[in-house]
Amino acid sequence: MWIATHFTPGERSERAQHLYSIATDSQTGVFPLHYGTMKSKGTPRTFLFFVAVIAMLIYWDFHMKFRLLFSVRWGQKYAGREVPQMSMALFRQARQHTGFQLEFSNGVDEPIPNPCVIVANHQSLVDIVALLAFLQDHQLRFAAKQELGKWFPGVSQALRLLRHALIPRSGNVSRGLRELKRLGRMAKHGVTPVIFPEGTRSRTGELRPFNTGAVRLIQTEASLPIVAVAVHGGYRLAHMTDIVDNIGSSRYRARIVKVLPPPTGRGGVQERLRECRAAIEEQVEAWKREDEEQ
Repeated sequence: MWIATHFTPGERSERAQHLYSIATDSQTGVFPLHYGTMKSKGTPRTFLFFVAVIAMLIYWDFHMKFRLLFSVRWGQKYAGREVPQMSMALFRQARQHTGFQLEFSNGVDEPIPNPCVIVANHQSLVDIVALLAFLQDHQLRFAAKQELGKWFPGVSQALRLLRHALIPRSGNVSRGLRELKRLGRMAKHGVTPVIFPEGTRSRTGELRPFNTGAVRLIQTEASLPIVAVAVHGGYRLAHMTDIVDNIGSSRYRARIVKVLPPPTGRGGVQERLRECRAAIEEQVEAWKREDEEQ
């Protein structure tokens, strides 16, 4: 796996510094971790990857539930501390067993505000894991579909413990609104909400229209700057069969492309999201051209 993170050294937390401590170039702020480029497609290595991931998720799920027996706060502290490291561990397993390539980069000069609202395009569940690994200085909380809050070892427990906004996909609109407003109120205490304004995953990698509703609700509770993050490559890993077939030849990228001040005035949220979408689309198209040239 290739991880290239383009940050100034001061932008990374102590925990992130530990994760990216190999082969650091202090002059450029680029922190490469290169572990080879072996590729697999439905091979025994891919099977080993799935076994390793399932074992890790069950292990983390047990530790969270064990702590909950004694104290909810203890369980929350464990989940909050471990989830970003869990995310990086999953990517390390993907690298080790399949040769999966991952790149993180910062394309803006200004500091990343904390807290803020993260706005990103959405291609697969990999996006959530990647952003948790990428933005470790931020207490990320996602607006995710309600179904993720059940039946997924490790993942569901962490979503519930850390009070992510679990939104029903249909019916019960009022609950979805309450969850988003609660996310906005949590931002007053340092939480960074993450919104995928397309509302659903893009199966082709093409950007869908951005909806303003979720960001607008959060901004009514807390006036926050908006950070746009472009992601690309997850659409090739949207389903289990896609992961089996494609993970060894996949390249996943995430890049901060825009930092915007809090929206103001009527139409402010719509204008901010228009700017975010334009910046994200420009970056995604650049990546596509790069892939075509290789």
